[in-house]
Amino acid sequence: SQYVELWAIYAMERDEDVLEYYDQPARIPLRYRAASGRHTTQWHTPDVFVLRQGSAGWEAWKPLPALDGLAVRMPARCHQTTAGHWRCPPGEAYTEPLGLTYRVRSSAEYHPVYIQNLKCLQDCWAYDVAVSPEQAAHVLVHVEAHPGVRLRDLLATHPTRSVDVV
Repeated sequence: SQYVELWAIYAMERDEDVLEYYDQPARIPLRYRAASGRHTTQWHTPDVFVLRQGSAGWEAWKPLPALDGLAVRMPARCHQTTAGHWRCPPGEAYTEPLGLTYRVRSSAEYHPVYIQNLKCLQDCWAYDVAVSPEQAAHVLVHVEAHPGVRLRDLLATHPTRSVDVV
């Protein structure tokens, strides 16, 4: 869980659509036909329960190779659509009558560098810093003119601005 699930949490912390999330919620039953043809019920603990602006539901976050293997071993439990999204029909069947969602999410949704950036910048979001719109606009103009500019170069270009403003 220090990778895919943690990545999801870092991303949810910065997602304006996410109101709240709960890690390791209660188990839910997944009823489906096993590869043997027999009906089975597996108790499953999704990774998070997420309250979003327009929906609420469970999410299972998995590394892409694990999803690929699961789809081969248990195709009725998990499969990839032609559009490239992952689905868990038994999870959806359980949640739909409740007016909730069940989503299978993959490690392929986030680039590792994006997550590293979120980790690096999390201290910046922990405290509100008053920044005037003029100061912000001045720095943003430079960043837009020089994509990929290093922080140290940006600070050198704007020596009168505090690091919090930059």
